[in-house]
Amino acid sequence: MPTVSSLRVYPVKGCKGILIDQGVVTETGFAYDRHWLCVTADSGRFYSQRNEARLALVEQVPLVPHSNGSEPEERQVVCWEWKGIARDEGAEANAWFTEYLGKPSQLVRFLGRPGTNDAAADRSKKRRPAVPPGWGAVPGHEIAFSDRLPFLLTTEASLRGLNEALGKGEAVPMERFRPNIVVSDTGEPFSEDAWEAFTVQGPGHAPCKFRTVVPCDRCKVTTTNQETLKVGKEPLQTLAKIRSLEQLSFIPKERFPSHAVFFGWLCVAMGQGTVKVGDEVLASLRDGPIE
Repeated sequence: MPTVSSLRVYPVKGCKGILIDQGVVTETGFAYDRHWLCVTADSGRFYSQRNEARLALVEQVPLVPHSNGSEPEERQVVCWEWKGIARDEGAEANAWFTEYLGKPSQLVRFLGRPGTNDAAADRSKKRRPAVPPGWGAVPGHEIAFSDRLPFLLTTEASLRGLNEALGKGEAVPMERFRPNIVVSDTGEPFSEDAWEAFTVQGPGHAPCKFRTVVPCDRCKVTTTNQETLKVGKEPLQTLAKIRSLEQLSFIPKERFPSHAVFFGWLCVAMGQGTVKVGDEVLASLRDGPIE
């Protein structure tokens, strides 16, 4: 029986993931996942490991509460194509990131309430839709500061298949792919390509259902060693041989650039609840190509 083998959240976008025993499921992702963002002090444009690889080494941030009785300041930030209002987390957090990155920076927080689906606190009134147009969007789904969708699913079998394809090269750890939910005992590598949805269930809590929406096309962040920051060519070079757009016929080619390669699936939750390590995973299969 497939089971949840590990769970991860990434409170500050781009920073080191945190292994958790259980995650609270909301429509915007696990509670606290990507609810903080490090941005440039002037333009408010976000940092990620694409332009600041050293974020990978940040395990925790020394946040301090505002104690002067005043309301926290808010400012406009830019996360990919989205522009909206976020909350400044204060001078001490900003000074920490400024010193660490060597340039004026700020730490800001999503204005929705972590652990809920309240994105309505966005003063710009521009919510971030989770499912891109054309991917059979599920009404009501939104994200905080995730790249595209609230949840990323990977499997141990697929990582094993990738590392076998690498041959004599150094094995790539799961951390390179920054998943939220990792599932074991799924059988053959990449069998999750056939999943249309999956339900996670375990003792003591109600089942949680997820929909697999789109395979995750991978970027250069996966080539950065998350411990040493050394950059190589893998796993993108091998994924181009075994998981390219040309090889995966179930993916509409017009939706991705021709050089896209894939590992893992981006998902949305079909309700709220709790997911725990050790829970069983029941998958329902897709009838044909994704639409």
